[in-house]
Amino acid sequence: MVQSSEIISLVLSVGVLLFIFQQWPNLKAIPGRRVLLSSFLVLFAGRLLTIVEDLCQGNVLPDALNCLEHISYAGSAVLLAWWCWRVFAFNGGTLWTKS
Repeated sequence: MVQSSEIISLVLSVGVLLFIFQQWPNLKAIPGRRVLLSSFLVLFAGRLLTIVEDLCQGNVLPDALNCLEHISYAGSAVLLAWWCWRVFAFNGGTLWTKS
């Protein structure tokens, strides 16, 4: 059975996704924006898989979808960490150092 918190989370994610696509030309100032968008899209896929998993019946398919859901969340976190590392850890190819 689908939980209400999962539905709310998906609805909010759809709203954010629509906002991102509407504002995409204005987001050019964000460095590495494609990696950041990829992170959100993988997170969105995980949220969709959560709903689909709850709607499926049987033994194997919900377990496989649950595994894919958690892989999506991990992939999203890795992409977000990579984006943070690219944007905040490097300046012109050299590591930032504290002055």
